[in-house]
Formats: sequence, structure tokens, C-alpha cells
Amino acid sequence: MVCASLLVGVRRADAKVNVALTDHGLIAIALLIATSLVAGFFAYIHSVKRQMYLLLWTAGWCLLALHYLGSAKTHLITGFSGSPACSFF
Repeated sequence: MVCASLLVGVRRADAKVNVALTDHGLIAIALLIATSLVAGFFAYIHSVKRQMYLLLWTAGWCLLALHYLGSAKTHLITGFSGSPACSFF
């Protein structure tokens, strides 16, 4: 009965939600890493081709990575302890 309820996705009233799977800090850190990698890729392509539009794309991805850094910095500093400072997302 318990296995069937897990397969269907039904949750008992006393079951706890796994916070690590739904933590917004993990999403913000993943987006920070992804945008930083894309910015690095465009910076590399700009160093090879020296086109102005590639420099603008690099700057845009760097600004987006800085935006995600603002969201992820609390989780990078305090960790994923579930403290009130981390739960305002």
C-alpha cells in the first residue's frame, strides 16, 4: 500500500517534503553556473573571431550571470541549512 501511494504521488499527512529537492538556492546556483559557462564560451569565440557582436553577447551573458549571483550569494555563503535567511525566495 505504501509503495503504491509513492508511485501514484499521493502523500500521507505526516510525510515530510524533501526541502533539498525544492530549494530555490540550488536552482539559482545552477543558473549561475550555466550562464557563466555560456559567457565563457562567448568570450572564447570572441577571442578567436574578434567580432563586435560576440563581445556584446559576452557582456550580456556576464550581466545575466551577475543577476543570478545576487540570487545565489545567500546560499553560497550560508549553505543549505534552511535558516530564515535562506528561505525568503
